[in-house]
Amino acid sequence: MSEKRAQWFGAAAGGVVLLGAVAAGGILWQGTVFDEQFEEIGRKLSDDGVKVGLSISAEETARSITGREVAITVKDGQLAFRWTGCATFGFGTKAKLSLDREFGSAPELPNFGLDGYEDQIKVNVGLTGDATYEWTVKPFRVKDDPVLCSVAGFTLTADKHLKKTDLLWHGMTCQADEERLVTGPVSIKAHEDGAEGRIEVQVKGGELTSQGVGGLVTVEGYTLHSLQTLQKVDESQTETTIPPLYEQQWTWTLSQLKLDGQTALDGWKGKVRLENVPESFIAQMATGALVDVEMLMPLILSSDLKAKLEECVFERQQKQVSITGQLARESNQLGSFTVNIDREFAHDEPVWTDSVKELVTEGVLRESEGAWVSQIEITEEGILVNGRVY
Repeated sequence: MSEKRAQWFGAAAGGVVLLGAVAAGGILWQGTVFDEQFEEIGRKLSDDGVKVGLSISAEETARSITGREVAITVKDGQLAFRWTGCATFGFGTKAKLSLDREFGSAPELPNFGLDGYEDQIKVNVGLTGDATYEWTVKPFRVKDDPVLCSVAGFTLTADKHLKKTDLLWHGMTCQADEERLVTGPVSIKAHEDGAEGRIEVQVKGGELTSQGVGGLVTVEGYTLHSLQTLQKVDESQTETTIPPLYEQQWTWTLSQLKLDGQTALDGWKGKVRLENVPESFIAQMATGALVDVEMLMPLILSSDLKAKLEECVFERQQKQVSITGQLARESNQLGSFTVNIDREFAHDEPVWTDSVKELVTEGVLRESEGAWVSQIEITEEGILVNGRVY
């Protein structure tokens, strides 16, 4: 071997050794940083768990130069679940965890009506500290007699500080006796940036069959969309902190609504907007409370909350019924609505036409430009319909 080639090989070997030393040092450094951050994460999880009545703990169960084995345990009363896995170091840190099927309440999942549940949590942390989270759940089944659901999988992704969270759920099919629900993809996006925040939910649905008061109701397709945003406030106008206010918006469309196999409506679409919504109201809805007039009126009477029905249209044979208006305190008025009915709407339904005739006779409906119109005003003294007190 020539001296020059020997120098080349020597330099290359030295470079490999140096690179290996740097890599080893980097891995050891990542391990130290990981230990510190994981301990911090454990404290935060524990604190957050207490706020919602859960006991959450995070621990390292084994260590090596190239990684850590970790476990996260969640307990709620008599229920307990644990996710286990490992974190590996290299060009960044990668962690994978999954539900421990032998721990706590996990073996009892089939008895709870949850069959075939499998998941995986992935965490990727780059050398710069940027992190992404991904939680993937495979398709599973839910049974609670007489309801049986086949639930498609979903993927939840989030950034390091959980300021941007996206959920894509591929839908489900549920059957209970004669009732049936089919949903398409469900998308949930939650983004927070400084003083601004937004949560967006979109559902694309298929068949919906339900036993209603008037018979078996069937919908051949539907979409639901909701958007919640944090309203901007100008705190420079006051010395005290202004409580956050939110704006919420819902839109929906339904197609081919049938009653006992007969088409009742070709479509129904609508849009509702709530403005100046207090945080307490948001928290109440987060527990599953339904929004209705009885729930809204105390807030409208005591605050600046506004509930606007910006669109509500029922369509049948190319004829429409539309309703628009709002509930809001303005002087002594609490709300107003306008109803507009095509004169030929459902003209082939005797029950409908007889009801319309009766309302026209009573003055609740009046003719205007070829349609039946009703102007409704809600005041502290009572309800006015077309200027008449009821």
